[in-house]
Amino acid sequence: MNEQLLELLGSNISKPLELKLPTLKKIELPIKGPLFSIFIDKQKTIWFGSSNGEIINLNKDIITLITHPDINETIIGVFTQDRSGTIWAVCDAGLLKIQNLKLKILNSENGILDPTLYCITSDRDDHIWIGSDLK
Repeated sequence: MNEQLLELLGSNISKPLELKLPTLKKIELPIKGPLFSIFIDKQKTIWFGSSNGEIINLNKDIITLITHPDINETIIGVFTQDRSGTIWAVCDAGLLKIQNLKLKILNSENGILDPTLYCITSDRDDHIWIGSDLK
């Protein structure tokens, strides 16, 4: 039966699939909570968001931990980057703006109508789009 199936599907189906995976490097990140999000920016820097309000910037082999007392115990969600290089992220406390590894929180005090944000992206016209509970 298997031979008939192989004949029907063709001879290529019986050849093993070969995948070449890159060598993985283990990196110890200085965070308390589990990772929740990962983003690679235009400069090939890797950003990690934890479920404990921590943001990690991995630039080559330099690890920078970015924290703020107003986002402790907050899930750091999706990241995006605008044309100027500013990194944006969303969390339960509002919109996070990261420039030169400095964090600013934008929330209802800054005009964000609903501080609980879930998703973010930037378009080709450099507009930032944010998703929230607001109806």
